[in-house]
Amino acid sequence: MNDMRMAKYETLIEDIDSNIKKSVGLFGGLFGITRAVVAATGGSSSGNTALALIYDYNKCNDYAKVIMDKSTLVLNTPDDRFTDLWKRDYPTYGEFKDSKRTIEASKKFVQMCRNTENATEGYKFIFWALMILTVDKEDAENHLALICDFAKMLRITEDEFEDIIQTVKIVYNEVTTEYTFKSENIPSVLGSLFNMYGGQDIDE
Repeated sequence: MNDMRMAKYETLIEDIDSNIKKSVGLFGGLFGITRAVVAATGGSSSGNTALALIYDYNKCNDYAKVIMDKSTLVLNTPDDRFTDLWKRDYPTYGEFKDSKRTIEASKKFVQMCRNTENATEGYKFIFWALMILTVDKEDAENHLALICDFAKMLRITEDEFEDIIQTVKIVYNEVTTEYTFKSENIPSVLGSLFNMYGGQDIDE
């Protein structure tokens, strides 16, 4: 594998994550600020472990691993805004080797994302999962089914799901940057990615 190519891809993912963090999100205010602080002070130290609910890190290709390692989600509560409660309870990818624990964690993740303060993280989770699906085709049909299942559980609408898909296509420079969002929420979470730098050409 070309080291320079991988370095370029790591930079792309870091830039995407940074741009998403800068978005105040749906609810802004203290939660937006707190989320950025948590992410900047170690929230991403052990990777985006929520993605392990869908993908087996050890079976992923190098591009997918970069996304899992470099992307961030932050899940907290009004009572504890400075602790990433998900990463506290599920700090590593290996947490989900047991199917029963995975099911319990999936339910917990969905419940946390349904809370108002974490709504944006559910959208980001689906975005990052689709980003992996684009660069890693191994068992793609099963992974897509899982992504769709999570989208339904997270109450993501068809318009929101389509907006997320279009954002992924923009990032990979597969479509024109001229796109009109169909939903109200996704522009607040991912809209900044449309103005990054016109996407990157990534071959598999």
